[in-house]
Amino acid sequence: MADIFKLVVQKGPAVGQAFELVDGQITMGRESSNSITIDDRALSRSHAKLIKTASGYTIQDLGSTNGTYINGEAINSPHDLKNGDKIFIGETVVIEFQVIPGKNDPNATFVMPAPNKRANATEVLPSRADVEAALHKGSLSHADEHRLLFSRWFEELWNKKNYSITRELVAPEFTAHGAGGQDIKQGPDGVAGMVKVWHEAFPDGHMTMDDIVTEGEMSAIRMTFRGTHTGEFYGIPASNKPVEVTSIGIDRVVGGKICEGWGELNMLGMMQQIGAIPTPEQPPQQFDIETSITPEHVGEAYSALSSGDMARINQYWAEDMVWQVPGHNELSGWYYSRDEFLAFMGKVGEMSDHSFRMDPVAGKVLVTGDYSVDLTRNRGYRKDASEKTMDIEVAHVLRWKDGKVIAGKGAIFGDGATEYDQFWSRSPFVTPPSH
Repeated sequence: MADIFKLVVQKGPAVGQAFELVDGQITMGRESSNSITIDDRALSRSHAKLIKTASGYTIQDLGSTNGTYINGEAINSPHDLKNGDKIFIGETVVIEFQVIPGKNDPNATFVMPAPNKRANATEVLPSRADVEAALHKGSLSHADEHRLLFSRWFEELWNKKNYSITRELVAPEFTAHGAGGQDIKQGPDGVAGMVKVWHEAFPDGHMTMDDIVTEGEMSAIRMTFRGTHTGEFYGIPASNKPVEVTSIGIDRVVGGKICEGWGELNMLGMMQQIGAIPTPEQPPQQFDIETSITPEHVGEAYSALSSGDMARINQYWAEDMVWQVPGHNELSGWYYSRDEFLAFMGKVGEMSDHSFRMDPVAGKVLVTGDYSVDLTRNRGYRKDASEKTMDIEVAHVLRWKDGKVIAGKGAIFGDGATEYDQFWSRSPFVTPPSH
């Protein structure tokens, strides 16, 4: 049977995507009118062209600004492509030319292409088409199963905004242990909700999987997100600035579903890119510093909150305040007004059968400028499950303006974080004794 020719994106946008070559001429470039469109700023609108020959394909540069390279060498005239040739175009794009002999022969043995390496590069993904073919023949390795799963994860969820894919690929008990400061609620819906926040802030965003290393149940992935900040992002208004942020994720996969994840991303760098945080070259913005707050003032604010007296609450808590609840449970996240914060406190009371108490630890209040830090002892039991208890210490950081709290955030120490998450989650786990 005739050979099959294809291009497989190994690095850059659409990593892992395969293009089977059938036409006599195939153009590549940034414009959508090309046979193969690749969204990379360093590609020319019409960058390069492949031409079918009797033995395969040749490639020629179309006068692009940044040139076309084969295995690291620039080409100035038509170049015959050989199996395994690497085509370098743009800033980050690497495409492999593959020749698969007799692939249409039903009696032929399918061989998975070996991962390709080059100097200073990590393992490269096989194409999705090849992986799916190997899966059909039962020859897919455990590591390649993970590669296929995460290729679908990034393409379907992050790039195509198919939020329902989380119910297929994420376990109901999924737990996130960190995501660059983001609070992700449990389960598939929690993951989808976090991704929606990014899509609302960066509607044109695109995620690429740069590298993946798999061992046993665990996969470590390096990924890059690119987009334009045209919507609110965690309370930060649109800046209309482009961002590029790299992150590292470690995920545990059991039974074909992601059940646990750890993540770190360059949130500081992204905040600097959208102007929310000054860079080292920029002077910090100056604010009027609150100087009238005392430890007694902090105590009065908490007392007003526990009293339920709206007149007293209005005296100490600003109408447009924001509050962040720590952890990874159904209550975690940001609350963007006093009304939302009070509704959160109401839900806390309802879920704990109004047993929840937040008692200040005597002598543990620090005030400096317009910030205060206090330590409270949080105790209670769950409604309809009195054996599920919590007794931990929580630190609160409050920011004040004109004598009112305008922002606040909780922080939990050590194993108390697990106890806090288990207490507020819907899981049947009973928390351990207090530490």
